[in-house]
Amino acid sequence: MSTLGRALKNTAALSAAEILGKALNFVLMAVLARQLTPQDFGGYTTVLSLVWFLVPLSDLGISQVLTRETAADKDRAGVLLFNGLLVTGALGLLGGLLMTVIAAIGRYPASLRPWIALSGLAVLANVLTQSGYAVLRGLERMEIQAFASSLILILVSAGGIFLAWMGRGIGAQVLLFTTAAIGGAIFTLGLLERRILPWEVRFDAALCRELVRLALPISVLIFYSVALRWSDILILGQTRGMDDVAVYGTAQKVIDLASVVSASASAALFPLLARRWRISIGETHRLFLRALRFFADFGVGAAAGIAILAEPLVTLLFGKLYAPAAAPLRLLALAFLFQVVSGPTGTLLIATGEQLRKFVPVIGGIVTLNILLNIAFTPRWGYLGSSWAFLATAAATFAVRQWIAVEHFARPPHMGVLLWRPVLAALGMGGILRVIQPANLFASIFLGALAYAAGLLLLKEHRQKPYPDLWNAWREARR
Repeated sequence: MSTLGRALKNTAALSAAEILGKALNFVLMAVLARQLTPQDFGGYTTVLSLVWFLVPLSDLGISQVLTRETAADKDRAGVLLFNGLLVTGALGLLGGLLMTVIAAIGRYPASLRPWIALSGLAVLANVLTQSGYAVLRGLERMEIQAFASSLILILVSAGGIFLAWMGRGIGAQVLLFTTAAIGGAIFTLGLLERRILPWEVRFDAALCRELVRLALPISVLIFYSVALRWSDILILGQTRGMDDVAVYGTAQKVIDLASVVSASASAALFPLLARRWRISIGETHRLFLRALRFFADFGVGAAAGIAILAEPLVTLLFGKLYAPAAAPLRLLALAFLFQVVSGPTGTLLIATGEQLRKFVPVIGGIVTLNILLNIAFTPRWGYLGSSWAFLATAAATFAVRQWIAVEHFARPPHMGVLLWRPVLAALGMGGILRVIQPANLFASIFLGALAYAAGLLLLKEHRQKPYPDLWNAWREARR
C-alpha cells in the first residue's frame, strides 16, 4: 500500500475508534451533568483532569521514542516493548503515588480526596497501555489500537451511563474508570503479546538508559504540552471551585470531540515523518506541507461551526443549566483553530528528534506565560479568564511552531495560501446559517457542513495537493 494509503487507513481506524468512544463519553457526560450537582460534576471533571495530566508526565516521552524506534527498525520491536514497559511501569508507579500526595495536600473537598487517591491506579494502568499503543503505531497496526481503545471507552461510557441511571454518584464513576483502565492495560498488552508481537523477555540496562536519554528532550515538550492543556482547569479548580470547573469542563468536552480527527491524523503522521526524516528532508517537507492543508481545511471549518453554534451545542448536550459555557466555548474554538493548523509542526518536531533542545526554552516561556495568565485572570474572571489565557497561549504556540518549521526546512509554510480558501468558505457558511436560521441544531450542522464543503469546491480546494493523491489512493484501495 502507498504511503498516503497507509496514512489514510491508519487515520480512518483511529478516528473511527475515537469518534465512537468520544460520542459515548459525550452521552455519559451529558447524563452526569443532569444527574449530578454542578459541584459533583466539577469534581468528576477534576479527577479525570488530574489523571490525564499525570499520565503523559509519567510516560516521560518513552512512548514517543518507542514509536519512533519501532518504525525505524521493526526487528527490534519485541525487546523495545519489554524494556519500555519496565521503564514506564516504574514511572507510572511514581505517577500513581503522586496522585495520592495531590489528594492529601490539594485544596479539594474532603469527599473528593479518596477518589483522587484511588485514580492513581488508573495513572499506572494507562501509562502501561500507552506503551503498548506506541509499539502498535510503530508497526503501523493502528487498527489493533483502535479496537482495544474502543473496547475500553465503550466499557467506561456504557457502564457510566448505566450507573448514572441507577442513581450512583461520583465514587461509582471513578471506581468504574479505574477498573476499566486496569482491565484495558491487561487486555491490550495480552493481545499484543499473543497476536501481534511476542515479547522478547530480555532485560537490557543499556537500552533502558538509552530510552530515557532519547526521551528526555521529548519529555520536556510533553510536560509543556500537558501544562498547556490542563493547567487552566486545575488552577480554576483551586481558585474558583467546582461549579466553575463544571461550566468550563463542558466547553472543553466539545473541543475534545472536535479534536478527535486531528489527533488521529497526527498519530498516523508520526511514524511516516519519523521514517521519511531518515531518508530525505525533501520528502519530509513534501509530506509535511500536504498534512498542513488537510489540517487547515478541517480546523477552519470545525472552529467556525463550533463558534457559530456554541449555545445550542452546549444546551442540547448538557442542559440549559450549562448555557453559560457557550461564551468560553467560542474562545476555545478560536484556540482550537490555532492548535489544529500548527499540529503537524509539533508532530514533526517529536518525530524527527532534531533540534529539540533548541526550542525547549522558547516553549517553556509559552508555558510560563500560560500559567501566569491563568493565575492573573482566573481568580478574577473565572472560566472566562481561563478561556482568554488558553486562547493567548494557543496563538503564541502557533507563532513558535511557524518558527520551528522555518528552522527545519529553511523556508516558512505559506499559511496565507493554505488558509484563504477555507476561511472564505467558513464566512460563507456563517452567512448562510445567519440568513436561513434552521429550526434545530442538527439541521444547522448539516446545512453548515454542506455550505462549507460547497464553498471549498467552488474555490477549487479539492484540486490542491494532497487531495488528488488521496483520491487515487482510495481508488487503488478499492481495487
